[in-house]
Amino acid sequence: MSQIIQHYQTSFVVRNDEQSGENKLYQAQHLIGEWIKSHENKRFRMMGRDKRTSFLLDGSFRRRCNFKSSFSWCKTDYCIGEDSLAWAVRYTHRDATIRDVYWVSDIGLRSFEESKKLIVSVKISYKISSEFALTGQTFNPDVSIPWCVEGIVESFDGSKFYSGDTDVTAGIREAVTIEGVEQAQRVRSYMDSDDRKLAVVLLHGETKEVKREADYLSKNLFGKALVFIVPYKIEIKRIFGNLRLEFNECVFVPSFWVRDGDLAKKLRYFVTDKERLGVRHQVILHGWLGVHPINEAGQVSDIENVQLLIRRRQYFKLSEVIKGCVSTEEYEKIKDELKEMSGLFDLSEAEKKVLEEKAVKLEDRVGELENRNLDLEIEKEDLKEAHATEVYNIKATHESQIRRSSSQVNMLPAEYPNSFEALRKFVPFFSGRVVFADEAWTPALKYREFDDWENAWGMLHSLYTVLWPLVFEHDCDIANEYESRCRYGYARGEGRTTVRDNNLARMRVFTYEGKQYEMWAHIKYGNKLGEELRIHFAVDNERRRLIVGYIGEHMDNATTRTMH
Repeated sequence: MSQIIQHYQTSFVVRNDEQSGENKLYQAQHLIGEWIKSHENKRFRMMGRDKRTSFLLDGSFRRRCNFKSSFSWCKTDYCIGEDSLAWAVRYTHRDATIRDVYWVSDIGLRSFEESKKLIVSVKISYKISSEFALTGQTFNPDVSIPWCVEGIVESFDGSKFYSGDTDVTAGIREAVTIEGVEQAQRVRSYMDSDDRKLAVVLLHGETKEVKREADYLSKNLFGKALVFIVPYKIEIKRIFGNLRLEFNECVFVPSFWVRDGDLAKKLRYFVTDKERLGVRHQVILHGWLGVHPINEAGQVSDIENVQLLIRRRQYFKLSEVIKGCVSTEEYEKIKDELKEMSGLFDLSEAEKKVLEEKAVKLEDRVGELENRNLDLEIEKEDLKEAHATEVYNIKATHESQIRRSSSQVNMLPAEYPNSFEALRKFVPFFSGRVVFADEAWTPALKYREFDDWENAWGMLHSLYTVLWPLVFEHDCDIANEYESRCRYGYARGEGRTTVRDNNLARMRVFTYEGKQYEMWAHIKYGNKLGEELRIHFAVDNERRRLIVGYIGEHMDNATTRTMH
């Protein structure tokens, strides 16, 4: 079993007087075929297969065909009538990365000779297996309009495009800038209309960023929303006054009508210059691209529509043949039966119309739920941003306090004597991050030759300010990062010979709070007696702290045991 989820849907009408409806259809067929062939070849290159094993559709598509290749199918059907030509294709292929997901593209074309118009219907869904859905894995397809829709729109440059009765030609490639009060009043009137089917997007401002954003939305919401730029003119802004449209702000008015007249319920706000805009693009476009409330009159949306037209036309042809082959008396006898058969088609059409009306209502409801979901998504993003800001402020305050504390104790106070006894008094400063075993200071207090107190303090201080964050807050090469940030060295441990020597290994074990720790890692400075200093420590991951077990001269290892 599988679930089918609608991802993208649109329909629009192409009108001009320079081409016949039939020519428009053939032109659109060619573009759709190129889209499918291009997609198939790309898929087969990714899979490392010979593209000759894929199907390649012919250029005219006038014949009925059913192709199949590895993990992809393509089926077409057509119907030629006295007044129109209908054609539809269904292209199915497996997702390149997720084997349990299949994409299904239904594209229908119908041209009318008398009006010279072409109706284009595109619906793309993805089919996901129920077993895959039950695993809880998320699947979020990218938001985009199909290449074939862009190709058709560009191919019929100079034509008029309609979505329902609304001319959407002006907003295909770029947003429409409202030039004057009269145009602003028309836009506002359309927004408040009970018959409005298309969503409306208003962006306030005339900066390059606003223009770029408006053009992006206009292109991606083709046939679903009208995108307008509201310039910074008081007389124009006054017309949209109750929308509280601020500078650099964007207002979304969904395609469903709020019956109680509360316009605020159907507004969608976000500021165009914020970083979260990229996330909201995905939310907004996902919410709108899959819902299309307009069913063009006479459109063909899939192969089943074409087959219904074929059966209807076959019936009428059969009726004409029967009428010409039998006498008038015999025809009169069977006319009622033929009329009853004809009524079945009418009934089918009526039922289809009722279902379409129900579908529109359901789509309106879906639109409301989608926009409610959009509200929640935007609210979630706002809360996440507010939380991130609060965390950032807390961290910044904390780091500022640390820097102030560091600056205050970075140099030894003059009143303290130059000795390890004096340094030991700073232990409370390190509380929480760095703790010291009592035995850690024993070798330091015996190290009488040492007198480089500035570096001694610098090493202790680096445990708190440099090493602790690297160990517990960053995923990095600790040795390289530590040595790049201060002038002291870092050793992860000792050589294999030292580790295997029981006497040397015991020297690197210490006790703190009743528990034994090994202290192989250490920071180091200098190599001569009286100048060198080593600080060995253990890492307590459970309580997120460094435990110092040794401070003093170079500890004996396999090669230096005879140095002291």
